[in-house]
Amino acid sequence: MKAFFQSIFLVLLLVSCKVNQFTGKKTFNAIPNSQLFPMAFAQYEAFLKENRVIENTKEALQIKRIGENIAAAAQKYLAFKGHPDALKDYQWEYHLVENPEKIPGVCRGVK
Repeated sequence: MKAFFQSIFLVLLLVSCKVNQFTGKKTFNAIPNSQLFPMAFAQYEAFLKENRVIENTKEALQIKRIGENIAAAAQKYLAFKGHPDALKDYQWEYHLVENPEKIPGVCRGVK
């Protein structure tokens, strides 16, 4: 009986895996994107409300430019790998937030 339950668990585990489009390796997907994205967006919105977003500074514009370059590179890579529409529903945003903690080697924003 134990072997039966182990077999069922293994089948369920394999069924819930999907191929990561960046690495080509199978990854475990415990929560589908339809549930994950709304939770992530809610956390993101809460984070932005709790932290001061720095806008229109040299550093903020640099963050935006770097983010846009990363997004473009990811899109180009996935198109090359045969997945040109993989990121079509993504809404990219780039924000620099003020960080009052003093963490060595981390940009703490502008005062």
